[in-house]
Amino acid sequence: RTLTDLRKDFPFVDFALVKDEDDVLWTARKENEPSEMAATLCYERADEFLNWLKNRPERNIAVVAHWVFLKHMFTAHAA
Repeated sequence: RTLTDLRKDFPFVDFALVKDEDDVLWTARKENEPSEMAATLCYERADEFLNWLKNRPERNIAVVAHWVFLKHMFTAHAA
């Protein structure tokens, strides 16, 4: 769904940090034909998210995400 549609359906959500009208990582082929470019973009998005998260003033934050995003985030930042 487009950003415009999401804003209509979820008026209580702040979409200010969403960059594009259409999510370049969310395509009809994403699950069946993952690409190296999509994986790279997901790693980059995970890095951006973690940088945003660590700069938040809150001490406790709940994160809800798609499993593929979490997999990329934890793979890239495994201890």
